[in-house]
Amino acid sequence: MATDSSKKMISQILQNNDICDTSVSMNLESSLEDDILLNEIAHFETFFKNIGLKRVDGRVYGLLVLNQDALSSDEIETKLGLSQAAISGSLKNLTNWGAVISSYSSQRRCFLHRAEEDSLAIVATVFKKREFEFISHFKKSIQKMVSTLKQRGINSDDPRMSRLESILITSQMAEAVIQFVIKAASLGQMNIYSSMAKRLPQTLEVLIQGTKLTRPLAEKIKEKFLYH
Repeated sequence: MATDSSKKMISQILQNNDICDTSVSMNLESSLEDDILLNEIAHFETFFKNIGLKRVDGRVYGLLVLNQDALSSDEIETKLGLSQAAISGSLKNLTNWGAVISSYSSQRRCFLHRAEEDSLAIVATVFKKREFEFISHFKKSIQKMVSTLKQRGINSDDPRMSRLESILITSQMAEAVIQFVIKAASLGQMNIYSSMAKRLPQTLEVLIQGTKLTRPLAEKIKEKFLYH
């Protein structure tokens, strides 16, 4: 994932046209082994739109995911038919989310851009910069509402109180899920993600059925999540 200093540098570079030495440019027709894959970029656009991000960012990200080699902004323009302004803005956004890594090519005398391979790290970055902040702020607002109702002598039997308490619990659960993703991504060990993904449903089932366990909950979770 790009560091803050590299993101700043890349952001500054991207403000200018990214003109590469075309004499050593990659062959675009061969770098994308099967151009039919370009038709699949629409799925990235739709997904980005559905989660509240820009479609154009999904288009650029999709190209970088499906392309074998890193690309310059000129090559992205050629492939997608977008303006340099749109590409520059998109690369800045994607770099901010940790979805794109850019590095300077001394051979081609320009910046080349590639998709981050660790998708969980991207999600963790989005969670930290967006969802976690939103949920945390909303939870604090709800806590103030609960405090105000209690000061007015309203008890937990009041439907307003029960609704707010339910929102608080839901927010806490959401924060816990986000923290799990962030901590898992911080390990930086993509080789264990598949194993974690397979064990996670079983672990969650253990938590849901926790009151029915005869053995300590922590022991059961370790058995399901760590040892299989």
